[in-house]
Amino acid sequence: MNKVIIIGNCGAGKTTFAIQIARKIGLPLIHLDKEYYQPGWKRPEKDQWQKKVTELVSEPKWILDGNYISSLDIRLKEADTIIFLDINRWICILSVLKRIMQGNIRDDMALGCKERFDTKFLKYVWSYNKQIRPRVYDLLNEYRETDLIILNSRKEMREYIDHFPKND
Repeated sequence: MNKVIIIGNCGAGKTTFAIQIARKIGLPLIHLDKEYYQPGWKRPEKDQWQKKVTELVSEPKWILDGNYISSLDIRLKEADTIIFLDINRWICILSVLKRIMQGNIRDDMALGCKERFDTKFLKYVWSYNKQIRPRVYDLLNEYRETDLIILNSRKEMREYIDHFPKND
């Protein structure tokens, strides 16, 4: 386990989970939200983003957490382990709303990108299971030789972390 991607809906717990895995196995952790956004929630052009992701995955060891379906195929090609947090959308919505209400600056987010209430974003989270999830599973089917772990609840996530062996 040297090149790990952690994917799932917004609010699924990817970042917290990735931090816990990184601590256990000692791999460098890269938060894609921090790499993607520029101050003020500015987005890169698609080709710039794909070039950036290609550079990130060229490193010998990493954990990448984040969605970004537009670059998922690039990450899947290089990953030796895929962890898909396929969490109930109600849990994801509640997590996102909690994050917004707390208004904290996230370490995993680019500078100048404070959490805010955004109905378009909440609609994305709500529709993830119908809009994005099928595309994710289609892509995952193309990489059957890669270790795939699907976790469907926070309980499964905790159990996975609790039983995860440390790298020596």
